[in-house]
Amino acid sequence: MLFNSCTDVFTLFFYGFFPERIPEVCAWVLSGSVVPTQSSLLQYLTVFGCTLALECPFYFLLLKHFTISKIFLILFLANLVTHPLVYWGFPLLFQGKTEAFYLMIAESFAIAAETVTAASLQRKITLKTFIFISLANLFSWTIGVL
Repeated sequence: MLFNSCTDVFTLFFYGFFPERIPEVCAWVLSGSVVPTQSSLLQYLTVFGCTLALECPFYFLLLKHFTISKIFLILFLANLVTHPLVYWGFPLLFQGKTEAFYLMIAESFAIAAETVTAASLQRKITLKTFIFISLANLFSWTIGVL
């Protein structure tokens, strides 16, 4: 559990800008090499379900003028576009790179791709969409690693 807490958004920020302020073990984790994800499909589906549950309130606030079924569809499809890649694909792609590099690229990709997916499904792209998707991802990432 200690190592997971080293990969949250706040520690990553301090690692990038104030590395002397994070615990030595976190610096070690974030400078370590990325390894491919070793999870079963059931473990992955649990993580995916938790991600959807954590991001759901943000999608409801963003899309409150849509029906509940449309909100769930947009939430599901936006995460389906990014989550498998971030969870399984990017660790393979960035194998040997640092954990900090992987986290920054993976989460930036998730925010960008989910914003585009959600915007295309609601037929408009707005700053509000970007902000809510960013908050949803940062929230699920931060809570998910605790």
